[in-house]
Amino acid sequence: MIDQKGDKTVPQILQKLVDYIQLHFTTEKEIMRRGNYPVLEKHCQEHHEMAGIVLEFRQNHAKNHEVSPSAVLGFLYDLLKNQILLSDKEYGRFLKTPPTA
Repeated sequence: MIDQKGDKTVPQILQKLVDYIQLHFTTEKEIMRRGNYPVLEKHCQEHHEMAGIVLEFRQNHAKNHEVSPSAVLGFLYDLLKNQILLSDKEYGRFLKTPPTA
């Protein structure tokens, strides 16, 4: 964005996001399922909502190229802050905690 190339990089960023989300969310769901994570469904709903946003970005860009780089950057910030640093850490702590008898 600083170099004024945001519009040109949006399609590549969106494709990388789609690829990342497919791999990450599928892998994470399986890990949580195996670990009997009690809020698996809630976490998967968060994944579904985020995937919907990315797919909407991609569809809008494919139709009319009207996806602002700042909107994608904002989404990436939220993904890092809310999903990875909060929600994913929560299930990480759960998986590290030994089950109680």
